[in-house]
This record gives sequence, structure tokens and C-alpha cells, in this order.
Amino acid sequence: MKTAPHSSAADTAQVNAERVRAALNRKQGEDPQKEGFIFGRYHDAWIATLGWLSPLPAAIVFLSFWTVLFVSLGLLRLLGHTPRTRPLRWLAVAALIATLLTGLAAFGAARVASYRIGVVVKDQAGLLDDVASAEPSMNLPEGLEVRVLDSRGGFTRVRLSSGREGFVSDRSIGIP
Repeated sequence: MKTAPHSSAADTAQVNAERVRAALNRKQGEDPQKEGFIFGRYHDAWIATLGWLSPLPAAIVFLSFWTVLFVSLGLLRLLGHTPRTRPLRWLAVAALIATLLTGLAAFGAARVASYRIGVVVKDQAGLLDDVASAEPSMNLPEGLEVRVLDSRGGFTRVRLSSGREGFVSDRSIGIP
């Protein structure tokens, strides 16, 4: 899926991954001991709103509006506040709003692009609350996608799609 994302093989793999997720969710719901676990693709608000946006074009659009904003403010400063400069003031206000919105979009797109996603490669991998914990707080199934936050001494700190964070042994997670 990573090497040829628009191929028919990638589409088939995506459908199969969704079927596996659905089956594991059903299986997860049957066991009352495993509550609070969400099996699915890593997802957060930034991905939901800006995951489709490419960082470079977003930054270019932001810088374009930023330039228009400061050019219009400079012209207003030079020309003064007269009735003839009213359209220029409206342009400055519109450029300010567009700069704020596109700046937020550029920030979010860059943030999403920096995410590192890992996959649990060992069945029933233990999620530890702390590196020094002796007992795992929950067991993660093989194939679960998690967001990789950082690594410490043989352990990787991850965030589940439910928002829960913890540590997983480096041997139990694969980072593509």
C-alpha cells in the first residue's frame, strides 16, 4: 500500500485491512475484560480535518496570503485613511482572515506529515503505563496501528487511536 497507493493491490489490501479491523472489533466486544480498547487506524482531529492536505502547497498558499496582507497594510500606511482606501482596508481584513485560516491549515498539514505510525507485530503485546512497570495495563493485538511518540531504552512510547498512551517493547512494534 505504501509503494503503490493508487494500485488495485493497494485497494484490495485496504479492503482486507478494514475487514480484519471489523472482525477484531467484534471479537473485542465479546470480552468484557478488554474494555476501553479501540481497534482501528490511528486517527485524531488533525488527521480528520487536514490529513488530505499536502504541507508544501499549504505553506505556499499561507505565504501568499501573508504577503498580500503585509503589502496591503504597507499601502494603507503610505496612503493614509481616506474614503478612497476603503477597498484596500477590506482587502487587508480579508487577507488577515485568509492568513489566519491558511496558517492553521499549513501548521496542521505539517503536523500530520510528521506523524510516525507503527504496527504491533507481536500478538498480545503488553502496553505498559511506565517503562518500570512490571505488569502491562492492557494487551494489544497483532496488526494494531499506533502513533509512535518516542523511544526510550528498548521501549517505544505510543498513543492508541483511543488516546491512551503507554510503552511497548521495541521487539513488539514495527515502524515502517
